[in-house]
This record gives sequence, C-alpha cells and structure tokens, in this order.
Amino acid sequence: MNNKTWILIFIILVLAGIGRYVIYRSTNTPPAETITYLVSASDPAKYCNGSDMDSSGYQKTITIKKTARAKEANPTKIQIAKETIHLAATGMCRTVMDQLDMTEKDGVVSIPPFDGWAGVSIVMCSCKPLVETNLLQIPGIVKVEWATGGDTSKANLIRVQTPIPNQTISSPLIIKGEARGSWFFEASFPVVLTDWDGKIIAQGIAQAKSDWMTNDFVPFTASLNFTADKNAYSKRGSLILRKDNPSGLPENDNALEIPIVFEKNTNSPVACTQEAKLCPDGSAVGRTGKNCEFAPCPKTILPFNSGVEGKVTIGPTCPVMRAGDTSCDDRPYATTVQVIAVGSPKSSPFATTESDKNGAYAIMLPPGEYAIQPVGGSVLPRCETKNITITPSKITSLDLSCDSGIR
Repeated sequence: MNNKTWILIFIILVLAGIGRYVIYRSTNTPPAETITYLVSASDPAKYCNGSDMDSSGYQKTITIKKTARAKEANPTKIQIAKETIHLAATGMCRTVMDQLDMTEKDGVVSIPPFDGWAGVSIVMCSCKPLVETNLLQIPGIVKVEWATGGDTSKANLIRVQTPIPNQTISSPLIIKGEARGSWFFEASFPVVLTDWDGKIIAQGIAQAKSDWMTNDFVPFTASLNFTADKNAYSKRGSLILRKDNPSGLPENDNALEIPIVFEKNTNSPVACTQEAKLCPDGSAVGRTGKNCEFAPCPKTILPFNSGVEGKVTIGPTCPVMRAGDTSCDDRPYATTVQVIAVGSPKSSPFATTESDKNGAYAIMLPPGEYAIQPVGGSVLPRCETKNITITPSKITSLDLSCDSGIR
C-alpha cells in the first residue's frame, strides 16, 4: 500500500475513536440536576417600601415554581443552595447574596453578616423571605440562620430582624426579632440606644408577642424615640438588647449589642410614645413637644392622700472602701422611678416620677400593690425593684438602691 492509503486508514481510525468516545460520554455522563426555585409575581415595593414593611405578607406571594439545569453534575447541597438563590433573587438582593459565603452543616444553612447601606432594611424586607422560602424547599435543608453581626455568639439566644448591623436609622426606631424565653422576665426585657460616646439617648422595653414561658424562641417588638446630636463626632452608635435579670446576679447578665448609624437629618419630627404619667390628683398626662416631655399636671385638690416617698442611692463609689472614710459612702442618684401595678407588664408603668439631685422622690398613689423600680443604665448601674403595699391615708417610706458596678 502506498502512503496515501496509510494516511486514509489513519484518518478513519481517528474518526472512529472520536465517535466511540462521544458515544461513551453520552451514555456514561450523569445528567445535570434540575434546580427548582420559587418567585413572586407581586412587586416587592407593594409590601416593603419604608412605610409598610410586611415581610410575611410578601412571603405568601412567593409561590410561582420554576426550574433550571444545574451548572454542574452531582452538585453539593450548598452549591444547589447558592444556585437556587441566584436564580430566584433579582436586583440588589441577588447582588448581596452572591457575595456572601453561605455554609451548610447538618441541614442548617448559615448566612454571614454583611455591611449595611442606606435602604438596606427595605431590600432585606423582601429578600429575606425570598431566600428562606427557596432554601427551605431544598431537600435536606431544615433551617436558615442569619448572623446578626459582630456578636454571633448570641445567635442561639437572641436574633434581631431589624435593624440589621450598620443600618442607618431614624426616629422612631422599630425593633423586631426573637429571643429565647429565658431572655425575658414577665414577658419583657430592656433595650437601650447609645451614641458614639456611649451616652444613652433612648431606652425602652421590648415586649414578647407570644407566651414567653418557654425555652423556644419568642418574637418581640420594641419602639424607641430619640434625638441624635447632629454635632456629635461620629454618626455611629449602638443598640443594646439586655437580658432581663431580676436576680441582680452578675453571672446572669447578658446583652446583645448591634452597631447602627444615625440618619443625617436628625431634625425630623419625633413621634412621642403613648406612655402616661399619673398626676397627684389621679389624672394622667401624656408626652408632648419636640422632646416628648410630659405635659404639666393640673393643679387640683388630691382625691386621695396616700403614696410613697424615699431616697434613691448608688454605690459603691470607690473601688476600695476604708473604715471611717465617708467619702466612699453611697451617693444620691437622680433618675426616673417607675411605679408598676402588680400583675401588669413592666412595659406599662402605672406612673413615673423623678428623683432629684438629692435622690429624693415622692408620688401620690391610690391604695394597692405596686413594684417600685429606679431606671438604671444599659448594663450598669443595675437598680433593685421593691414591692410595696400602699394603704389608705398613709405615705409609705421606701428607699431604693442601685449598684454602680465599681469593685
């Protein structure tokens, strides 16, 4: 055979080999897995627009099922999760989720924290339910955990949905989340807002939205009205959610701190709370004015002549106390004193008053059972609560103390 014949035979053998390889690959390569994802036909802005933030309402609209082929054969569970979210999400939601390094272990998908920006809460209002709905429909995924920011060690105790870390906030600040029942006492726990210097600019009570006598997570809400100092060195601050600790024991203290950013325009109108102050004549007045001060009490004759008076002190005032050294004695403490009717939630004081620079306070009350509590700080000072029975025609004396934490 001549050279042309050998070349022709060689070409035929090569083509035959290629053909057999193609047939082999087509019959032995596993098909790509099908990705199923869910979307909504509704406009997210209808449910999440700053005024209305109805995540649960938007979640109910995420029902349209679609499918696509996975990019790789035999993808891992986390690869399926990432592809599912990329297909389901759009706009800024997709941009954020594509950048996050999600992980999966034992069916639990953990989503790391991310930096906030103006409008992030509106985006996450619709993005979060979209992500959770799609992940939980994947076989083998049973739970989705969102990290709350720098303090992820508290994720198994308390989780905050809004505000998220580094979110820009304005007044009133609406706080939503869930916490273990052990974080509450009498269905509530204190929340505090501080500025860059650690100065408390607002404090209030978070209230459980369901039965708190459980070890499971219980949803809660709170609202804080505040006015930030527009001349402050930094617009950053902290939201502190403090575990209620009626025992007063330091080992039972706990708190979650979330970094926030104050909105530039701090001169917007402040919506005052509906908290009421009981006047000596038995009537009640609400908060008013740009700083939400209590309105003046009417000057009328008392309908009852019973109440409580006493002195609020704080101590220790020195780390080391020496016998005979009076300079380290407990000092008067000027603060708000709350009066809570026994059986009522701590978030609804029956009345409030102020102790003066000498620590003295007094308030007229109708006969009944009450708990009297000075308001302390975010963590310290920690003030005691005392129960008292008010009897007719008698002013009862009751001194109160706060622990400064100085040791």
